[in-house]
Amino acid sequence: MTKPFELVRGESGVVRAIDVVDGAHVEAGQVLVELDCEPLRMEIDVRAASLAAAVAVYERVVNGPRPEEIAIGEAGVGVALARADEARATLDRAHGLEVGISITLAQLLVAERDSRIAGAVLVDARKKLTLLKVGSRARAKGVGRP
Repeated sequence: MTKPFELVRGESGVVRAIDVVDGAHVEAGQVLVELDCEPLRMEIDVRAASLAAAVAVYERVVNGPRPEEIAIGEAGVGVALARADEARATLDRAHGLEVGISITLAQLLVAERDSRIAGAVLVDARKKLTLLKVGSRARAKGVGRP
């Protein structure tokens, strides 16, 4: 004679399948209910991606930047410099015009703003390149690989 018992769940979730019918005889270890694991798989994927990103950051700190990253940084400075030069030239032309006749005050203010932004982008690009060239603090202390 078998005796009924209460099924206690170890995990919560959406039931994907019930593998037995009510009143059926079951064996020890037999799967009774299958849960939908897709939400857990998605969480695992997110955590795996986060781990991969953290490992990449760690490797960069330990090993320093790759030559390709420095080349990209140098190219970024070149682009920022060209944009800053063009914005400065546009502002110089705008200052040579008569406000209210050849240029509106709004257009002059836009040229001034664009020049300031381009200058700030150039400073930012140069500082990022400097950080790339200097490398990590761990490397500077002799912890990283040569």
